[in-house]
Amino acid sequence: MSRPLLYLSADQVRQCLPMADAIECARDAFSQISNGSAVLPTRLNVACTTDGVDLIMPCASESSRVFSLKTVTVFPGNKQAGRPTTQGLLILTDVETGSHLAIMDGTSLTAIRTGAASGLATDLLASPTAESVAILGAGGQARTQLDAVCQIRPVKQVRVYSPSGESAKAFAAEMSARHGVSVAASNSPEECVAGADIICTATS
Repeated sequence: MSRPLLYLSADQVRQCLPMADAIECARDAFSQISNGSAVLPTRLNVACTTDGVDLIMPCASESSRVFSLKTVTVFPGNKQAGRPTTQGLLILTDVETGSHLAIMDGTSLTAIRTGAASGLATDLLASPTAESVAILGAGGQARTQLDAVCQIRPVKQVRVYSPSGESAKAFAAEMSARHGVSVAASNSPEECVAGADIICTATS
């Protein structure tokens, strides 16, 4: 008898995958890719319209006994209409039976995964005494990157830059309250990164 299909909303994904756990998952995932026990084909980009693209990302993990398919749409024009520019969905499948196990929000998962990769990089590459962080970008992925770095290092000072000054100010207020550290909006990328121990980029 097949198990019931699990549906996870964005909030449920965040509850199930706290950042500390996500960083360890990222460590395991990169190790699997490195030793060949995970298969990760090149992402397929499909142009939907002149303004949108669908990013299709499959992956199979031998040790985890699952494979996944994530689809992420990127429609920059949505911003003017007050809709999300990036939306995602992930399907998780049992590698032995082909049974679908779960369908989950991919937007929150992508943000957590991106942050976790930065947290892992910080753990492997940054000085143990690193305490100042520069963030370029002030969207959802910028938030999870700072969440992850704060899990790994004793962060005391954060600067953020965004072409939209208002979004940087909102980021600074929110993340300062969340992490209890000084977060300030910068007027330029150069001002933001000057003297920073850790630099995270979360914008093109």
